[in-house]
Amino acid sequence: MPVYAGLDVNPHEAHSKSSTFSVTIIREDNTRRVFQAVRSTALASLIKQHHVDVLAFDNLAELAPILNKFTFELSGLERSVEFVEVAHDEPLEVKSQRLGLFGGGKLSPQLASEMVAVLARMGHGKRVDLFSPKTVIRVVRRRVPGSGGSSTLRFKRNVETQIKYLKSRIEDKLRAAKLDYDVYARESTGGYSSVSFIVYSDPKSLRGVVYPFVGRDYAVKLERVQTRFRYREPRSISRPIIVGYDPGITTGIAVLDVSGSLLGVMSARNFDRTEVVSFCSRYGSPVVVATDVSDPPDAVKRLCSTFGAKLFLPTEDMSVEEKRELVRRFGVHVKTTHERDAAASAIKAYTFYSKLFDSIKQRAVSDGLSSHLLELIRSVLNGKNIDVALSEIRSKYELQETAQPRLQPSSTEPQPAYIKQLETELSLLRARLIDAESRAAKAEERSLTLEGKIKSVLNEKEAALRRDRELMNLEFRVGELTKMLDESQVRLRSLEAVISGLAQAIRSVAEGKVVAVRIIDDLSRSTIEKCLGDPNVKVELVFVRNPNHWEREGITLLKRYGVLGIIVEGARPPAPPVFEEYELPLMGGVEAGFQEVHPAGVGLVSVDAIKMVRDRLRELQQKNKEKKLEALRRLLDSSNELGGAPV
Repeated sequence: MPVYAGLDVNPHEAHSKSSTFSVTIIREDNTRRVFQAVRSTALASLIKQHHVDVLAFDNLAELAPILNKFTFELSGLERSVEFVEVAHDEPLEVKSQRLGLFGGGKLSPQLASEMVAVLARMGHGKRVDLFSPKTVIRVVRRRVPGSGGSSTLRFKRNVETQIKYLKSRIEDKLRAAKLDYDVYARESTGGYSSVSFIVYSDPKSLRGVVYPFVGRDYAVKLERVQTRFRYREPRSISRPIIVGYDPGITTGIAVLDVSGSLLGVMSARNFDRTEVVSFCSRYGSPVVVATDVSDPPDAVKRLCSTFGAKLFLPTEDMSVEEKRELVRRFGVHVKTTHERDAAASAIKAYTFYSKLFDSIKQRAVSDGLSSHLLELIRSVLNGKNIDVALSEIRSKYELQETAQPRLQPSSTEPQPAYIKQLETELSLLRARLIDAESRAAKAEERSLTLEGKIKSVLNEKEAALRRDRELMNLEFRVGELTKMLDESQVRLRSLEAVISGLAQAIRSVAEGKVVAVRIIDDLSRSTIEKCLGDPNVKVELVFVRNPNHWEREGITLLKRYGVLGIIVEGARPPAPPVFEEYELPLMGGVEAGFQEVHPAGVGLVSVDAIKMVRDRLRELQQKNKEKKLEALRRLLDSSNELGGAPV
């Protein structure tokens, strides 16, 4: 059977780091040992010395000033210690008297420590988890691709696709191991650029499930998170609230009450579910959890399950314009887009349920059940009719009030002694009030100092962000200029090749090895006028890309330019009759040694080409002359025959 220890703070030193405690230890054989005035620094060693398994206390607020150091010291023990808060639902005196453990009156610290140990041993109280072991699994890229180029984008997509696949594998393994976790992924074009899992367990439980890995493209890292417990007294546990939740690597949370008043809004990186629960619990008990997308993330569903709250979803994903308008209309000041999204989803949920909440509040006030508003709203949101819910709550608490014994001064206690006890308690309360006011003044002074430091840090961060933005802009500009330089170098090399070709052509012309010829597209009049220009400038040879497109006016105009012949692409083609008629010999580009000079728009032919053209021109002229003589001879012969015929 486990060893139980109960403790209670001595009232004159309560709520300070120098508090002393009364401790009662109940062993397996029911033997008890009582320790008085145990200093907070000695609590952990006392628990270790007596091998305590369960530590019970009246209220967690009693341990608040020493809790961080105390839990840290206990975390180093080989054995785990379970914490139980006995009086979480009703005062310790009432519970002890109701169970027949105490006759009535006020409990001394020694007796209170014994009562909480006995009640915990009987199974009463609520277990409190102060250590919250967590492990963070990070999947990140090992190599960052350079800027520009299709191969860079392909590499980036490949790595992101691998990380997306790995996320799915890790989720399957965590679900198979039945481990509680939240996952946050940063989406990109090819999949995910990084993924973070927050597993609510220690690294030992992940052995055989997920292993650290460092590869060529990505890495899997496991890190234990040492949770630092921060106790904050809830402002109102029974206050129903609406929570807007935007989960992710950077989490946004907004809290409204059921009257639509903003209670709190914040955003933070790596804010896990336990911290989200702690933040929401400061303001009350969530009855509605809202998000801004119609398909809620798993983290939102888990938060609803934690609080037993109603999940509110929009019919379709909320647009940026809608969220901005809701936040503006309600006058909510937000610093980040995550706070805006959380606040907008909470406001939208409030507008949806506002009439229902108003109706419930009115009925609760009229029926005298305002103190049970939270329970009433939960019942209605779970589908019960308002009248049915009111009837159930009324009958439930009427029975409890009837069974609850009321504490009254003992009739057997002498009246002067009772007055003396009240005066002592009043003096103690006054001392506590003075101490609380002093601590409040110091806290306010520290708050002002911290505000100044926070502003200084924020200004430094803002300046760093500006520098980062400027650096990113400069890097982008350098990338653009590098790209322009590369393109310019390609154009420069192309121009150098052209200039080299032109220089070679000019040298060949100057040395008399080749002759320059004009290049025209076809033999239409408009093309010839456009390409050859002034007809007074004589042109001996032209290269025609499409000799089949011709006009007589164009061929006549060529003769006016003094063109001796035409060069066409390929081998020498058969000459159409019209070219022979106008005495324009054709020559193939191959036999003329034609080569085009880009981008000058001229061509080069060998010197021998002009000689060959002249020879062919003389052949055409001789051929045409012979044709004309033959025709004249036939004409004369015909005339003679007609002249010698009888009339």
